[in-house]
Amino acid sequence: MKEQIKESFATLLIYGIKADNVISEQEKELFCRLMEEHCNVEYPQSLEILKQTHPTEADIEKHSQIINDFSKDNPMQKVHILECLNHIIYSDGIEKNEYKVFEKLRDELFPEIEA
Repeated sequence: MKEQIKESFATLLIYGIKADNVISEQEKELFCRLMEEHCNVEYPQSLEILKQTHPTEADIEKHSQIINDFSKDNPMQKVHILECLNHIIYSDGIEKNEYKVFEKLRDELFPEIEA
C-alpha cells in the first residue's frame, strides 16, 4: 500500500476514534490491528500515529479525495474503509458524534449517493 494511502486510511480512522474526545482501549487495540493487517505498520508505530494525528475537517476532505482517487476503479476499497471505521466506532459503544463522522465520511467517499 502506498505511503499516502496508508496515511489517509489512518487519518480517516483516527478522525472517527477521536470524534468523542476519548480513545478507548478497544479503539486503540483495533486501530493498531487494522494498521498492521492493512498497512503493514507495526503496533508501536501505530500507537505513535494515533497519538500524533489530530485530523481537522480540511484533513478529512483531503484524505477522502486521496482515497477516492486511489479507489476510482474499485469502490469496494472505499466500502472496506467504512467497514473498518464502523467496526472501530462500535467497539466501545457508539456516540452520536462518532456516527456523524461515519455519515460525513460516507458522504465524502460516495458523493454520488444521496443519503
